[in-house]
Amino acid sequence: MKRGLYSLLGFTFCLLGCIYIINSISNTTGFAVIEEVNKPVSSLIGLGSLAIGFFFLSLTRKKGQVAMELTMTYGWAIIAVIGIISVLAMSGAIEPTKYAQGSVILSPPFYASAWNVKQDSDPSLSGDQSAVILELKNNGDETYSIENIYISNCGSSDSSMQIEPKSPIKIAIECVYPLKNGKLFKGDISITYKKHNSQIDLTSTGAITEKVVSV
Repeated sequence: MKRGLYSLLGFTFCLLGCIYIINSISNTTGFAVIEEVNKPVSSLIGLGSLAIGFFFLSLTRKKGQVAMELTMTYGWAIIAVIGIISVLAMSGAIEPTKYAQGSVILSPPFYASAWNVKQDSDPSLSGDQSAVILELKNNGDETYSIENIYISNCGSSDSSMQIEPKSPIKIAIECVYPLKNGKLFKGDISITYKKHNSQIDLTSTGAITEKVVSV
């Protein structure tokens, strides 16, 4: 009975520790699992949870003290490696944004065939402003009228435009404040559109994750 309880507690604390460790590293890329907890606190909680988890798992071993010491030795070695990686990530020595893959996800009927997030001016923009550039494709079977595109942490575009089936259009959403080159941008997307000859607003939602680049 006790061994089963120790195993459950051990695996639970180890899983919790891994989540917080990943969170402390992922915060650097913008893909935080628990966004309310900052990186140093998340790292400490993760290491502490792993230590407790390994301790409970060591108590389930049948060979007593020798097995416990062996488990704790390997456990602390793993914790030390994870701790070093976390410290390097938090100090900036490891820059995960260099390897982060950008993505845009949209609900039907729209699909993003290309995109980027720019720091400076673009020929399609009105001035020296940061912007999110989307190439949208209509995967539906009818023409739609896009009334508004809103992207959180950036801004919105109120220009009405028609988008025909299977045809892509380029849209620039100018940001209300500057974006920093090299940083990872994350925003929720909301596209308000109408069917042809309809007065009812429909909505397509999604999200974008992409590193800011300089023009």
